[in-house]
Amino acid sequence: YQPMLVDGRIWTFSVSGDVTGIDSIDNQWSFYYYKVDGDSVVNDEVYKKVYKSYYNKTDWNLYCLMMEDVEEGKVWKYDYSYISKQYYKDLIFDFTLNVGDRLKNSSHICNEIKYIKDQKGNILKRMDFGEFYWIEGYGYEYIILDGVSYYLSSVEDENGFIIDCSKGLEYYNPMVVDGYSWNIITSSSLMLPDTKMYSTQKQKIEGDSIIDGIVYKKLWLYSDANSDKRSLITLVREDIEEQKIFVYDK
Repeated sequence: YQPMLVDGRIWTFSVSGDVTGIDSIDNQWSFYYYKVDGDSVVNDEVYKKVYKSYYNKTDWNLYCLMMEDVEEGKVWKYDYSYISKQYYKDLIFDFTLNVGDRLKNSSHICNEIKYIKDQKGNILKRMDFGEFYWIEGYGYEYIILDGVSYYLSSVEDENGFIIDCSKGLEYYNPMVVDGYSWNIITSSSLMLPDTKMYSTQKQKIEGDSIIDGIVYKKLWLYSDANSDKRSLITLVREDIEEQKIFVYDK
C-alpha cells in the first residue's frame, strides 16, 4: 500500500466549469493545487494538514485535516456537519474494498479493479466506481466538487512527478487471482468427413500452496464447465511488479 498523506506531496487538478472541459475564464484550463504539510492533533489523534492554492503554488490556505491508516489502507477527513453542528471523522477512502462492495453511505459500487504503475515503478490499485476512480495512495483520478469537474493532472513531491496523467498511466491486470476461471473448448475429428466433436473443460484458480516459503495459487481442471469434479493441474504464482507468471515444475 502506497501512503497518500506524505508531507510535501502536491496534487494538481485541472478544473472546468462545464462539460466541454474549457473553463469560462479566457477559455483556458484553471488549476487547483493541494499540498500536505504538517500535523495537527485533534482529540488525541494526529491529522495531516492539507492546504489549497488557486492558480499557483504560492498562496496556500488551510483546506482541511486528514488522517490515514496505512496498515488498513483507509483515509479519513475531519469534517463539519451542518446538521449536528459539530465536527466528525469521515471515512473518504477505503482501498480494502473488493469488486461488488458498496462505498460507505453511498450508492456507488466498486465495478472493477485494475493496477497502474507510477513514475517510480510502484504498482497501485485503481478502483472504478462508475462515475469516478480511486488511485491507491493518490486519491481521485476524476471527481465533481461543487458542480465543477476536477481532473487529476499530476501528483508530485520534492523529487518530482509521481504520476503525470498527461503521459498516460500503465495498466496491468493480475491473472493469477482466486476465483478466475477459463472455459477451454477443444475439438476432435470424427470418422465422418467434415465432422468434429467439441467439448468444454474449465480451469479455475482456487486456493494456496506454500513451497519453500513461496505462495503459489492452485490451478484446477474440471471435467466440464458444469461439474464439481476437479483435479489439480499445477501451481502458479504471479509477480505483478514484473508482470510475469511462473509455474511450479519439478
